[in-house]
Amino acid sequence: MTFDLSLLALMEDTITYEPPTAESSARVITFGTAVTYPALIQRGARRTISPAGREVISNVQVYIPNRVAIDQRGRITLPTGFVPQQPPIIGVEPLKGLELDHTAVLL
Repeated sequence: MTFDLSLLALMEDTITYEPPTAESSARVITFGTAVTYPALIQRGARRTISPAGREVISNVQVYIPNRVAIDQRGRITLPTGFVPQQPPIIGVEPLKGLELDHTAVLL
C-alpha cells in the first residue's frame, strides 16, 4: 500500500535530504543532489537503539510520506527555526500499514 494522499495536509513542514555519495579516507562525506520532502516534524524525547547497539534519545522525529531510502550518513536540513538545523540522523524506520506507509527519521 502507499501513503493516503488525503493525509498530506498534516505534513506542514518541508525538509531537505542529501544522500551520501562518497567517503574519503579521512572519513569526509561528499553529499549528492538535495531532495525536498513534505514532512511532519515532532519534538519530544524518544528512546531508540543506535546502529552501534547503544540506547540513545531522539529529540526530534521527522515523518515523511511513503517509504523512502534514507541513509543514516546522509544530511537532513530542517526548516528555519530549528537548532541545530542539520542534526545527525540517529535512526530510520520505514513503516507500513493500512495506507499509512511512511518513513520516520529520528534526529
